[in-house]
Amino acid sequence: MSAGHIAGRVLMFVFTVILARELGDESFGTFSFAFAYVAFGFIVADLGISVYSVREIAKDPSREREFLENGMPLKLVLSAIAGILMLGVLFALAPFLDDSRELLRIIPWLAVYVLGDSFIRLFVAIFRARHNMEVEAVINVFIRVIITSFGILILYSDRFADPLLVIILVYTVAHLLAVLFLFEKIRSLFPRIRFRWLFSSWKTILTHSWPFALSIFFTGIYYNLDTLMIGFMRNFEEVGWYNAAYRIIFFLLMFIATFQSVLLPVFSKLAQSSKEELRRMMSLASRVLFMATIPLAVGGLFVARDLLNLVYTEEYVNGAIALSILLFTVVVNGASSVYATAMQAMGHQKIQLHATAAGAILNAVLNAAVIPVFSLNGAAVTTLISELAVLFYLMVKLRPLLQYSLSPHLARPVLAGCCMGLGLWLFHPPHVLVAIALGAGIYGIALIVVGGVRLEELRKLTGMLKRG
Repeated sequence: MSAGHIAGRVLMFVFTVILARELGDESFGTFSFAFAYVAFGFIVADLGISVYSVREIAKDPSREREFLENGMPLKLVLSAIAGILMLGVLFALAPFLDDSRELLRIIPWLAVYVLGDSFIRLFVAIFRARHNMEVEAVINVFIRVIITSFGILILYSDRFADPLLVIILVYTVAHLLAVLFLFEKIRSLFPRIRFRWLFSSWKTILTHSWPFALSIFFTGIYYNLDTLMIGFMRNFEEVGWYNAAYRIIFFLLMFIATFQSVLLPVFSKLAQSSKEELRRMMSLASRVLFMATIPLAVGGLFVARDLLNLVYTEEYVNGAIALSILLFTVVVNGASSVYATAMQAMGHQKIQLHATAAGAILNAVLNAAVIPVFSLNGAAVTTLISELAVLFYLMVKLRPLLQYSLSPHLARPVLAGCCMGLGLWLFHPPHVLVAIALGAGIYGIALIVVGGVRLEELRKLTGMLKRG
């Protein structure tokens, strides 16, 4: 499944870059704002049902049909509520937006997109509970191939007066086709499938699924509220600059999330057998993440502007300061992922939820204060502060459970990163690609010299991840 997710997200990152280049900063800002806005529609349309279904079906496979037949009509109702809320709130807030007419044209189609996504999550939950991850990987790649291929054709065609609206239609159609594909797969498993309008069953499902929805809600605030607030308090052009930078960050965070998903079963086994071995594995994971992320943050201080110009266009170089700041959040996020994975492995998921909630609330409060004055740069600083707060919270909560510290694993990568920064400052390479290559070379050599790379430990980590 990880390979499918990575392939799909790489494809979408490439498409997003093309989209940003072709639409321009303002239209790309409208696109980014619209998807940040409907992210909360996804939460209403699902309310944690998909995650709850996976857990319960994995425990008792005989309940598959119950969750499926009750879940489908429930998803219809919740998706309708989500669509009504999205349109109603947008109409109410339209006077505060620069280009509300464009949003009013595309949000109804995105409401249909939310409906499709909601059913996909339910159907995929069935296969995930059966440990059939291939279906989820295939459907992810299927959706992204359709969006990318047709999206590029539309962007490079002169036939469409409003390419943004047509791109939104492609997203919607791709998800509806995926629903039909998955529904046929589901029918092969359950030949006489039907809708059950049993409100007592709906109540039971929602009673148990809402904590999952709450966790997703706080995550949604964490990753989407800054985009919405820039749109409301500033303009869509600045939303475009900010999201051009943030797409690079999301692309990098994808690898951390994949690494975290691979670590979880390993940590889970060690949490039951040996706390000492768990601490060693956490140390290895932390060192690997610091070695990988610190050069990104240091390098961003020197190449952010040229990188945005190369990847997107000169329109987006105003996001360079925000990108430089956000690259440091990747370092912090990597450290937090080790703590969060250990918490999950030891059965303390609520601590992670509390940390995410605290980070989301802090992020919202700070954004409200700084975005009107400092715009996207203020939002980037707020994101970094929120990430640091989450990390600090997890560190404090883990200390009584497991004596572990990050600090011993930070010094060598930081020292190597400083050598890299000094080299880039002294040589000042003429092109961003030369700067990246030179920085990587200096960092690698410096890391070896200071003893940051320990091959025997990396081999041990690789071996345990394969067994996990």
